[in-house]
Amino acid sequence: MLKKIVLFSLLFMSLLVDTGYAIDNIEFWGIRVFDPQKPFGLVSLEIATKAFEIENKDEKGVTYKRDANTSDDSISCYALVNENVIAMSIINNSKMPIEFNVYTDKYYSISKDGSFYKLTPVKEVYPEVLNPKRAVPFVLTLNDVSYTGIEYLMILIDNGRCCIFLKRIKNIKK
Repeated sequence: MLKKIVLFSLLFMSLLVDTGYAIDNIEFWGIRVFDPQKPFGLVSLEIATKAFEIENKDEKGVTYKRDANTSDDSISCYALVNENVIAMSIINNSKMPIEFNVYTDKYYSISKDGSFYKLTPVKEVYPEVLNPKRAVPFVLTLNDVSYTGIEYLMILIDNGRCCIFLKRIKNIKK
């Protein structure tokens, strides 16, 4: 069932960001990250970048190494970014539901120099809750941020209890 949800979410995202050419899209993938000293709220960029490393991406998905002291892979996220929007799908394999609030949740793009830029969720397609073993797609607007300069994405949802950090998927050489 979860595979069907993920496939539907990816199909939905591809329709939302249809640019005519898949090469125009930039892919991101990430998981929940946290600071062991302060488990809730935004995580420092230093801790987040070291929490996991993407090793490969193929038709089966993303393979990665993670630090169990600073990350939780029961909550993951995939995003496609193009010049207009960011289409995301959050997957909840944890045992608890995740709550969304369009007014208090925070979304950021982070450039190569470490600058944070606020992103805006599209209210018409914004979720309210993500139950366990489910995925939910939604869309963010870029607010005049150049999509080619985005290196990371950071999300703070569930009343500040869940910080998801996404890294840009680059060409990985074996």
